[in-house]
Amino acid sequence: MNVDDVLRAVLKKIKKSELLEGKSIVIFGVNNYLPIILNDLYKYSIIGIFDNSVSKQGKYWDYKVIAPTAENIDVDNTVVLIASKYYEQMKEQLLSLGYKMKNIIQLLNFIYVNWLVYDFNTSTTRYYLGKSIYDKYKDENKILLFPSKSLGDAYLPLRYMNIDNYVDYKVLVCSGVIKRMLSAVGFYNVDVLAEDEILCLQRYYALHRAEIENICYVHPVLRDGRLIDIDLEVMVSKEHAFWEYYGDVVLNNHIFLPSKEEISFNADKKRVEKLFSDLSLIPNKTVVLAPYAKSLREFPICFWVKLSEELKKRGYSVCTNISGDEAPIEGTIPLNCKIEDFKEIMKMAGNAVFIRCGLCDIISDINVKKVAIYRERPFPYGLCSFFEINDMRKGHVDDDVVQLLFDEECYENTINEILTNF
Repeated sequence: MNVDDVLRAVLKKIKKSELLEGKSIVIFGVNNYLPIILNDLYKYSIIGIFDNSVSKQGKYWDYKVIAPTAENIDVDNTVVLIASKYYEQMKEQLLSLGYKMKNIIQLLNFIYVNWLVYDFNTSTTRYYLGKSIYDKYKDENKILLFPSKSLGDAYLPLRYMNIDNYVDYKVLVCSGVIKRMLSAVGFYNVDVLAEDEILCLQRYYALHRAEIENICYVHPVLRDGRLIDIDLEVMVSKEHAFWEYYGDVVLNNHIFLPSKEEISFNADKKRVEKLFSDLSLIPNKTVVLAPYAKSLREFPICFWVKLSEELKKRGYSVCTNISGDEAPIEGTIPLNCKIEDFKEIMKMAGNAVFIRCGLCDIISDINVKKVAIYRERPFPYGLCSFFEINDMRKGHVDDDVVQLLFDEECYENTINEILTNF
């Protein structure tokens, strides 16, 4: 569980409680959690956003950001939502302006959240949990350990390795979806561990890596359970991209460019054809939208709604790729498919508009029209941006993808850029 998961669970409870019914809503604080709140409460009456920072005031998506005020606001019937570690100070400010305590809602209690999410200490209990998991697998000849829940982090290493050389390895993952994806390409000896078990095994391995020789640790930012030491300034220069280091970093195999050969999934083509028939999708004239990602904050729902409307005007069928509790974009066809069928579905659809997520990596080696949308944000250490470090074209992960930065001030500009490709 991460902080975003906690926030979504809290919002779900609040909606069920009917605390927001018949109320106007103000969100206090422009921060990383704001996109989740805005999209989750898309159909509620959000009248504005407060923030004390002058630099953040102005416009955010379709909403006006202003300093906290009670002017022209019915404070008796307005709920203020706060997801900030400065909740106590923000609450006192609101009370001084005349807002009612019953209408000030703390979405995240950071004392609780920090304990719930970040309690990754090296206690004796956790050490021995890691040891017990390793003892279970220590007699395996070779182990591939995938510690990430990200599809992209699991898929991309496959493009830098000869899969036939690894299919006999025992594979440990922390996601059923990743297990199904790896099974679809030929890995059949895969066990799914709980996320906490993977974490404890990772820590145990990091402490004993000198003695443990049968684990191959598959992660783009960690090597042997430790942060890798890469010259980031060189890595993000005009001549290089992260992907050029990927194979060497992840598998120590000195392969610096991904294979151009498509990694075939064991798809059921008849099932895919039936899906297109049942949903009345048009082959080569269907656009699949992927608006959800773990690696990027969400874009406004209204952006996706407007984009889908414009695509339909151009004669396209429009689907939303979803899983679990994710909701399809209004007016689109929900597409909840098996991961092993995903590539075949995309080849039959012919068109994709994705937020930059792991699904972009999965379709990076197939020939379809692809638009990947990035949100600008700094990379750690301030050396580059998220886009620069993940540029798929620069590292030859995908030479055909169209990559766009989302226009935070006017999303219609991003829509117009996308539509030039359709």
